[in-house]
Order: sequence, then structure tokens, then C-alpha cells
Amino acid sequence: MSATYREIRACSELSPGERVEAWRDGTLIYRGRVLAVVPALELFWIDDARTGTRQLLDLDQLRVLQCPLRAVA
Repeated sequence: MSATYREIRACSELSPGERVEAWRDGTLIYRGRVLAVVPALELFWIDDARTGTRQLLDLDQLRVLQCPLRAVA
């Protein structure tokens, strides 16, 4: 990973339109654009670029990285 990636530790750090990757145990699970954020619950929705589906992600379950625009197809 490039130094341009930044780990997200709270949903308050996210905004709709940002690109993220979600990892679990060293495996990329989701990659896409943030659609909506629910900071009170530490949950957020993304449009998963890999599957074309909308996914609800939990920061307690995944390591989430904000990534450069070019990293998301």
C-alpha cells in the first residue's frame, strides 16, 4: 500500500464520495465510494466497486483505509 492511504478510525472521519477499502485479516473485502455515514453507530454505506452492490460496513469489524481516487476502479 502507498503512503497516501490513511486508516479510518471513526465514521466522523468519512464523507460521502470518499473512496475506501475495507480489509479483514489481511484480505481485501470491499472497495468503493462512501454513500452515507451514520457516525452515532460507527456504520457507513459504500457502493462496492468489486460487486456493484451497496454494502453496510462496521468499523468495529473491518480495517478501513481511505484511498486515492486512482486506486478505485
